Amino acid sequence: MGLRHAYAFTALGLPVIGVDDNPWARATFADHSFDVVQKLEEAVGACSHIVVATPNASHVSVALAALDYNLPLLVEKPISLDLVEAGQLVSAFGAKQVPLFVAHSERFHPAVSCVRGALGTEPIAEARFVRMGPTQTTNVSPLLTHAIHDFDLARWLLGTPLRMATVKKVNDAEIVELVSEKGVRVSIASGVQREPRRALEIRTRTRTLIADLVTSKVTINDVSKVLAFRTTFGLEAQARAFAILSPELATGADGLVALALATEAAVLSRDRATHRTMRDGVLVHE
Repeated sequence: MGLRHAYAFTALGLPVIGVDDNPWARATFADHSFDVVQKLEEAVGACSHIVVATPNASHVSVALAALDYNLPLLVEKPISLDLVEAGQLVSAFGAKQVPLFVAHSERFHPAVSCVRGALGTEPIAEARFVRMGPTQTTNVSPLLTHAIHDFDLARWLLGTPLRMATVKKVNDAEIVELVSEKGVRVSIASGVQREPRRALEIRTRTRTLIADLVTSKVTINDVSKVLAFRTTFGLEAQARAFAILSPELATGADGLVALALATEAAVLSRDRATHRTMRDGVLVHE
């Protein structure tokens, strides 16, 4: 993931220095013609921004070490695998007033941007998100590592807090149902299958807007168009936003909220195995 971020910044003409204490990782960066050093203090003098793209479990420790240099920081999603650690990270950056962002890069996907722009201020009546595909994550719920994009997108597009309603199993998918403070129902389907499927569908009183994030096809009331797209578009747009500290970026607080929702969903999914679930915040038996 670090290499993908590096290429996104260099595509914008911005210089990159790779930092890693792992010799193999440094050699990999060097093989791709990037400058590379072993320790962060060797690089920060020449840098204005920091990106943390380490394994998920080390996001917080690496980001906290980087905080000593008071530079804006972008940490890969999820902000952490641990909700308490994530809260400590957000608090630490807030206390020093250092900008902290989370790489929820699908905010910058062309199809998502198109749907968001088409919506404008029109109220959303219902929203559905689907994220199915192969996963290599072990011992961690895909709700935390993959579908967390959708928890962020749901709250961002609706512009309102969300609370958990139910978590259920339908075929090979986990279906998470959320409710906004205005009563709007949101569903997020996450699961494993061979062919990837990433899509969102938003309904208003008068329109249905669908974005296919695999093909970059947008359909509004049965009228479709395919947007120019390559897999690095979102990362490049995010890199451009990070360079100028754009308000379109997911903040550390945004990443914390997405993690809280995903963590609750993952816990409820495990509980379902013992025939328990939550409905509107109340534990019930099925």
